[in-house]
Amino acid sequence: MGVRRMSSGTVQTLDQAVPDGDTVGAQFNGTGAVRFLGIDSPEKAFEQPLGGDQTINGSRWEQYLTNPFANGYPAHLLEPPLHAHLQSRFGTGAAANHHRHAIAAGDNLKQLI
Repeated sequence: MGVRRMSSGTVQTLDQAVPDGDTVGAQFNGTGAVRFLGIDSPEKAFEQPLGGDQTINGSRWEQYLTNPFANGYPAHLLEPPLHAHLQSRFGTGAAANHHRHAIAAGDNLKQLI
């Protein structure tokens, strides 16, 4: 096992092989990634519910995480206590805060490796 290779055959740098704090690219009998069981760190990029910008610190994520229950977004069928709890966790700066924690998680994993 080694660090994952790019399609050109070049070995990835550690920054390229560690996309976040719970995944690392590896080379076995092909290219793959290993996710750590029982560890769930924030993502640096994730598919936006309405498409578009995938970078968590992007403007579309900031808009969504300011109020994901706003009109125009997919409905969330949640029990009222959970809805109220989650509503208290969102707001301006939520995407930037999430991204900050994602970067820190990835940096810590690189230090461990």
